Amino acid sequence: MNVYIWIIPFISALTGWFINHMLIRYFFHPRIPKTIAGIRFHGIIPKYRSDIAEKLGTYVSEKIFSFDELEKKILNPVNVTKVMPFIEGHIDEFLKVKLTKEMPFLSMFIGTKTISSLKKTFMEELLTLIPLVMKNYADNLRNEFDIKKIIIEKIENIDLQQLGYLFYKTGSKQIRNFKILGATTGFIIGVLQLILYKILS
Repeated sequence: MNVYIWIIPFISALTGWFINHMLIRYFFHPRIPKTIAGIRFHGIIPKYRSDIAEKLGTYVSEKIFSFDELEKKILNPVNVTKVMPFIEGHIDEFLKVKLTKEMPFLSMFIGTKTISSLKKTFMEELLTLIPLVMKNYADNLRNEFDIKKIIIEKIENIDLQQLGYLFYKTGSKQIRNFKILGATTGFIIGVLQLILYKILS
């Protein structure tokens, strides 16, 4: 009997390990398309980076960071009410301290009752004005801050070599396990081939 057939499981294990190794490497390499024996090779991430950027940009802008949701939160009456005490404190400071300091003669005509009346008028006006200002602010953000475009540009400019390094470093344990799985699967297939050979021989 040929003694070399006993190394079949080990060759199969090495083949399984190598195939999985190449599959992982194929995510990022080759970064520039290469043609070998008439077959064109191009890493998955480099090849489809533009498509990935487009889909990710669309998903984030529509599902994760939606300006519609942001506008709802900004214009929510509860959130507007939360900032009113802060604004009221500033108006108090302005009417009672800053205004009289800048225009001392007004203190002769403006008493506590007048200041309270002015503050009440200001607060009522601000309750109407703040939502309009915030809506205008949200509209300007929507026009000037294109989330989808920003994400696409960021992904398009990613250094693939650095990204690959981070991928291998972060997922080193999973990558090792994937290669071991390939070797184990190859070894089992090799053993089955050996058993089949023994049965048929």
